[in-house]
Order: sequence, then structure tokens, then C-alpha cells
Amino acid sequence: MDGGTQTSTPGAGAPTVGWASGPLGVVQAASREIARATAVRARAVAEFATSRPASADRAQGERGAMSAERWAARAEVLRPVSEWATPEVAIALNLTQQGAEALLAESLILVHRLPATLAALESGVLHEGHLWHLIDKVAPVADDVLRAEIEAELLAWVAKRNQVTSPAQLGDKARRVVAKRDAAAAARRL
Repeated sequence: MDGGTQTSTPGAGAPTVGWASGPLGVVQAASREIARATAVRARAVAEFATSRPASADRAQGERGAMSAERWAARAEVLRPVSEWATPEVAIALNLTQQGAEALLAESLILVHRLPATLAALESGVLHEGHLWHLIDKVAPVADDVLRAEIEAELLAWVAKRNQVTSPAQLGDKARRVVAKRDAAAAARRL
């Protein structure tokens, strides 16, 4: 371990276990860079989605428009986004339609509903394995202020632990915090 002097991610502190030397240190630095790049990608995908408004699409029922059933099945966060954004992302990134749609939705959620999570990902506090639990459990909280408070509480918990936090541990903590802070809405979701 080198005391936290190695990192390729600007502003990132050492991992809670410190920086390893040799190949494992390279793996740690690469993982931090992957997390940072994931955040950069999420911001860029969300910006792209915003540049493709659904208002430019053909009206429902018009020849060539997405079917009403398919439109209704899309994630709510994608409703303001053109139906053509998904195939564009799929082609650009060599993804399936389903994978492209999931990336669009996740990116929009991170940018617009979980901005502190996105910053924590970029700084190396979280890695991409942590995201699902925050997207699944915290992002659905309807009240913007409450959601931001819950997000801040969870990120502070991760930072204060000063030990490795697995995605499962974060998911368990998120479930408890959301149930406690957003009990009424949590009951409706069950």
C-alpha cells in the first residue's frame, strides 16, 4: 500500500483499504477510472436524450409511429424522449434495443434524480455495482427533497464507514433508510 498517492481520478481519495502496489494497484486505478467514465457516459447519454424530444416524433396512431402499447411500456423517465433515441444509442454503442433503452433510463435517472450518486461515482466513492440499489430503491422516492436527503444519508454512511461497502450492504441499508424515511410511499410500492 502506498498511502493513497496513486489515482487517475482527479479528486478521488484512496480506497478504504488503501492503494495496493503492483498489478493490483493498477486494477484499483482502472476501476476508479471505469467509475469516472461511467459517470461521464451517463451525463453524455442524458444530454443526448434531452436533445431528442418526443415532441418531434410522429403522433400516436400515425403511420411509422411507435405503437401505443409499446409507448406505454417505456419507462416513465423516457416519456419526454424521442422513440428514435433508443435505436440511435443501440447503433452507436452496439447494444440491443433493450440495453440501449436501459442505458438511457439509467442515465436520465442518475442525472436528474440522483445527482449526488453520480458525483460519488465520478469521485470513486461508489462503483457501478452500487448503482442498481440506489436507482431501484432511492430514485423512486417522489418527493425531491426527501429523495435528496435519503441519497445524502446513504452516501455519508458509505463515506463514514471507512471500510469496503459491498453493493449488497448498500442495498440493505438503502432498503432500511427508504422504509423508515418514506414509509407511506414504500408501502404503496409493495
